[in-house]
Amino acid sequence: MDPTDIARWQFAITTVYHFMFVPITIGLSALIAGYEITWLRTRNEQWLRLTKFFGKLFLINFAIGVVTGIVQEFQFGMNWSDYSRFVGDVFGAPLAVEGLLAFFLESTFLGLWIFGWDRLPEKLHAACMVLVHVGTLFSAYFILAANSWMQNPVGFAYNPETGRAEMNDFVAVLLNKVQLVTFPHVILAAYMTGAAFVVGVGMWQMMRRKHTDDDRTMYRKAVRTAAAVVLVSGIGVAITGDVQGKIMTEVQPMKMAAAEGLYETEQPADFSLFQLGTLDGERETFSVKVPGLLSWLATGSSDGTVLGIDELRERYRETYGQDPGEKYYSPRRLHAGDPADLLDVPADDGPRDGGRGRRGLGPARHPQGSYAVRPAVAVGRRRAAVPAALRQLLRLDLHRGRAAAVGGVRVDDDRAGGLARGEHGRGADVAHRAHRGLRPARRGGGAAAAHLHPQGRRPPPSPRRRARHRPGRRPPAGLRLLRAGRDRWSSRPSGSR
Repeated sequence: MDPTDIARWQFAITTVYHFMFVPITIGLSALIAGYEITWLRTRNEQWLRLTKFFGKLFLINFAIGVVTGIVQEFQFGMNWSDYSRFVGDVFGAPLAVEGLLAFFLESTFLGLWIFGWDRLPEKLHAACMVLVHVGTLFSAYFILAANSWMQNPVGFAYNPETGRAEMNDFVAVLLNKVQLVTFPHVILAAYMTGAAFVVGVGMWQMMRRKHTDDDRTMYRKAVRTAAAVVLVSGIGVAITGDVQGKIMTEVQPMKMAAAEGLYETEQPADFSLFQLGTLDGERETFSVKVPGLLSWLATGSSDGTVLGIDELRERYRETYGQDPGEKYYSPRRLHAGDPADLLDVPADDGPRDGGRGRRGLGPARHPQGSYAVRPAVAVGRRRAAVPAALRQLLRLDLHRGRAAAVGGVRVDDDRAGGLARGEHGRGADVAHRAHRGLRPARRGGGAAAAHLHPQGRRPPPSPRRRARHRPGRRPPAGLRLLRAGRDRWSSRPSGSR
């Protein structure tokens, strides 16, 4: 698998897992603040109990959301460091403001709310949760501003000297037309999600037999208030989502065309409920459509024009000289030429860091004759401290400071042709090693193991590994317990198991 695909999978999984908790915390903070304010006004203890009960669930979701968000921040620099370097001046600004302003606002007043029971005045304590909710709104706004800039880049200029995008209008970034419609859509969806969470928990608590009638009455109040929030916010989500679809069609027509599988420009355009297409993604073969619905969703008119994929690709070729996204939605044909042609990058100056190796993102072509596809991993003449599993995964050639990998991490010049033709079996490996003067790899060890040592064999085990397998050595305590339990289980009669 290509390392870029692995990075996308990792980032996508982290993002989905993170966003499971974000809307719940935004919606719950608003409901908890409302419950506590209602208790201050009515002095009904049931509202106070609801505040404390759902406050505990809010803290759990908030903590998990913070942890997964921190991991996601690191992945911007680790998985997409080249992207962060190129647009960090613009993309990083709203993220930095979110961390320094919004998150500190949330965490500070959340701590006061947690430890302020019976210590702060009641009204001030309720105001702490209100400020926590305001902090979540600020946090969502700045993060969505960064995301909206990715959809519709504004307020920046490209600097050819530094090769980076530099921000020249922070207000334009914050008032992006995509941002102005995305923020209310996401916040209303968060209210709906948090309220649905309260409805589900409240209904479950009402059905439990151990609760008294007073408890059921309390949870019934939570269900009623949350159900009303779900209804109102759901209507708002539908309205803002419709406006967002029209803005998306204006700034990203290819996204709408690709999402609906619209190849030819249509007026009016039909909305496809179900569609089948060819394997190469060039045309549709069967579809079930609603006449004119896509035109109304995209333009607000049942007779509006919606651009198709083919026409947009031609426009991109005329505007940019090439189709920017062709390598993503067109089949890759490695056998058509040199694998380096797919990279479309200038030659690099060679290894850095004093000749000890080059680490970071590619793509780059090295003087030794290796093609690096991001993320490229290289090691110098010294043996790198890379785990054995990772070395086998990347198939690093530690002998000459190169890396060989079928998946696209790095490919030597003398193997590029064979890899492009799919000749990366044992025969190709034997020929490759004979060309470089290395011993043939043993069939039991495999090509990856042979590449770890210049003589074509596995490296000798370390003294610690040899001591671990010394005859007569007493096994670890955990292993002894496992073996004892296994022997005890196997010695029992079959009827008593």
